[in-house]
Amino acid sequence: MKDYNRLHGKRRHQEMPYDCGTSLAKYLLCLFNFVFFGFGTVVLGIGIWIASDKHSFIQFTKLIDNEELRIQVSTE
Repeated sequence: MKDYNRLHGKRRHQEMPYDCGTSLAKYLLCLFNFVFFGFGTVVLGIGIWIASDKHSFIQFTKLIDNEELRIQVSTE
């Protein structure tokens, strides 16, 4: 059976060696997955906040606009 598998291209699972590029790609993939998961969670949270309490979100955006206007007026 061993010779049959070898002749017909069937091999057992072989470990591939990790080099620097493979290891770097693995960690970058994990990093970007974590970043996108975090960003998506923030966007989902803001969406749920807007859907559940529109009034406080509108108050918050008005507060931010007023603070930006005060900063712009005071620096000129």
